[in-house]
Amino acid sequence: MTPRPASGASGGARRESRASSTHPWKAVFANGHGTFECEDEIAGRNVVVRFEWLLAKPEEPQWQQSFSYDGGDRWKLNREMRFTRAK
Repeated sequence: MTPRPASGASGGARRESRASSTHPWKAVFANGHGTFECEDEIAGRNVVVRFEWLLAKPEEPQWQQSFSYDGGDRWKLNREMRFTRAK
């Protein structure tokens, strides 16, 4: 199942909404922030894909996805999720 963009997020081509890559990922964890990046191709364009886990509030982690079409100079946030524990 392909996730759909959240309200207010960039829809773009259907392929942009995927959340995986066959290319190697680089990952860094520091101070409650996990960053995963890889180079990929979407609709014939080179792109750097970034997933981030943000733990500023450990009881409410946040995940977000961004794309960069200029090698990482500028990022476009296109999806984010906030999590809370079910009660």
